[in-house]
Amino acid sequence: MLETWSASQSEFDWRVLVSHQVRTFMGDGDLAGRVLDLPIVDENVDLMFADYHPDALLASCSKKSIETTFVRAARKYRVPSLQFIDTWYGYASRLRTGDDTVLPDHVLVVDENARAEAIAEGIPPHCVMVAGHPGWEIVAPLPSTKSRDVVFLGSPIQRDYGNTLGYDEDDAWALLCEFAAGRRDLIDRLIYAPHPQQDAANKPWGKVISKYTPKMLRSVGAVVGC
Repeated sequence: MLETWSASQSEFDWRVLVSHQVRTFMGDGDLAGRVLDLPIVDENVDLMFADYHPDALLASCSKKSIETTFVRAARKYRVPSLQFIDTWYGYASRLRTGDDTVLPDHVLVVDENARAEAIAEGIPPHCVMVAGHPGWEIVAPLPSTKSRDVVFLGSPIQRDYGNTLGYDEDDAWALLCEFAAGRRDLIDRLIYAPHPQQDAANKPWGKVISKYTPKMLRSVGAVVGC
């Protein structure tokens, strides 16, 4: 999306604030000058709104305190705020930081099913809007395969969420291993592909892939995530 905005020379001005890890991954390239390099503390967030005077705030929605800080600042400066949920679970919990819930002006979800679920979890109907998922909408199906190999995509859940979700990457992996042991007619080989920020120590099943690559998707029959 950011590359598209850069290439199209859009009529609106924009800046992006990301974590240090994402900033390193993005590099400089065409986004140079667009990426804000600012320690994320409450005082700087307030100054950003006061000095930059944005017309809108677009943010992720993953129950991180920094999201709450930005949405609260947007309300203070009367800047419209939108948060995006790109999957089908945990809608209301994503808006909570501890005991604190701060609603943006709009929560954008993938489809009507997600909207109904979000409302059922207590998010006000007027707040929830369907926006689709531009990343998924341009993905074409891969060719069919007879492979019965399965790749498991790891995730740093333990690091980021502890036990607050009721499960972590080890639980998900153990469940898949249990299933595979009971249904050897469905799975030939289990492959563990760790998240780049996850401990890549060997797991009890299959071969640990040091780095996931899209090419893997053409050689396996199924992909499983947490």
